[in-house]
Amino acid sequence: WFKARSYAGSHALVDSVRGISKQLSSNLTNAESTNSAGAGPQSFNSNGFTLGNESSATGSTNGSQTYVAWCWEAGGAASSNTDGSGLTNVQVSANTSYGFSIVTYTGGGSGSANSDSGDSFGHGLSSAPKFVICKRRNSANGWPVYHASTALGALSLNSNVALDTASFLFAKKHPSSSVVYLGNNPEIN
Repeated sequence: WFKARSYAGSHALVDSVRGISKQLSSNLTNAESTNSAGAGPQSFNSNGFTLGNESSATGSTNGSQTYVAWCWEAGGAASSNTDGSGLTNVQVSANTSYGFSIVTYTGGGSGSANSDSGDSFGHGLSSAPKFVICKRRNSANGWPVYHASTALGALSLNSNVALDTASFLFAKKHPSSSVVYLGNNPEIN
C-alpha cells in the first residue's frame, strides 16, 4: 500500500494474488488498473519490493517525491479455496499466524434485491476475521468495510458516510471461522 507524502496523489494498492502490475486506489472508486511495463512495483522480494521507473515526477509509487509504504505478508502464492458457496474463482493467500489474508473471487449474486443472505467466500484463516475490506475490481464502485465492533452493515473506506445497514453489502451475520457472508449487492457480489 503506497502513498506519496509530498504531493496529493492517490493511494496505490498492489498484491501478489492479483499480480504485481494490478493496482487499486483506496481513495477512489475506479476499477483496477494495470501499470505500464516498467512502471510501478516490479517484484515482491524476500526483503521488500522492487520499484520501476515512473513516467512523471508525480508517479503513484516512484516519482520524484517522498513516499510511505505499508506492507503485510500473507501466505505466499494464492491457492483455490472451496469453503463458502455461490462464488467462483476463489483464490486465497492467508497468514493464519497474523490473521491476515488476501482473497479474490467472482461474485455469484444470489439472493433477491432485499436479501440479507447470499453467497460466501472462504477467507483461509483459523478464526473469524474482525475486519474485512472489499472492492469490486472491474467497475467503479466504493470500498465496503465490515468491522466486528459495528452493527451488522457496511462502512466505506473511501467515504465518510454513516454505517449502511440497508444495502445488503454484507449478509446480516458475522463471518465464521471459515467464511465471510455476502449480501446480494453487486458492489461486492
